[in-house]
Amino acid sequence: MTYFSWKDGSAFKYPFDKNRYDDIYLPTFIPILEAKNKLLGLDIDSLKRWRIEVVDENDNPLEEWSVYRCLYAESESDGSTFLLNNAIWYAIGKDFLDEVNNEIDAIPSLALPLPIFNDADEKAYNLRVSEEDKNYCFMDRKTVELKKRGLTKIEFCDLYGPNKEIIHVKRYTGSSELSHLFQQGVVSAELFAHEPEFRILVNAKLPDTHKLSDPAKPPAANQYEVVYGIISKSKKDLTLPFFSKIVLRNAKRRLAELGYKIQIGKIARTEDNSQ
Repeated sequence: MTYFSWKDGSAFKYPFDKNRYDDIYLPTFIPILEAKNKLLGLDIDSLKRWRIEVVDENDNPLEEWSVYRCLYAESESDGSTFLLNNAIWYAIGKDFLDEVNNEIDAIPSLALPLPIFNDADEKAYNLRVSEEDKNYCFMDRKTVELKKRGLTKIEFCDLYGPNKEIIHVKRYTGSSELSHLFQQGVVSAELFAHEPEFRILVNAKLPDTHKLSDPAKPPAANQYEVVYGIISKSKKDLTLPFFSKIVLRNAKRRLAELGYKIQIGKIARTEDNSQ
């Protein structure tokens, strides 16, 4: 199967169910197992055998994984922390765990007045936000190509805010996708800081209300803020997989070196948009 993008209209399908879901969420999977009388004999072998599919907008299969591979868990035993990620268990030293968690906890929470997600996908959400509040500029999928570097399909951001917020929006799907989101923010910020060609191309896609006064001139990075908005239906505070925290910590450090500020937080979503 070929590589796909979550922005290509893809959705998930659980075993024993023909419905489409826009994320993998254990509370939506358990009732399916109950309805099919599969919960009573649930074991690891079943979780490794059952498959979760990713399909395109026409229900054509794009990729699949075992249910077990889609599980993320953290457990403490005898003073040690163990993580299940991508079907592999890891033991994490307490000092390293505390170090990473403390650095992530120090990142300012999302302060922007971003509305609740109640849309078909991220693109529809970003478009709605920009239409409801003209202070936000829609930039989702407005990619640019840097010929000098041979780079194609680079996004500046999903939304460009009223106070120079470079906003990246992603559904809470899994560790790899969240890690990609954090890295994407760093790549965009680095190019914006150091590549005049990138700024000129991005500027051409911005409306007059948001255009840079002189895109050829390096920006004052401390006037900009890289914002990560993560869409989640969970009622709890945003909790990231540990390996995504490591990527975010590295992203935070690199953005600080470049001079950018950073925010991260949850974009709430309505329960009736779960499939």
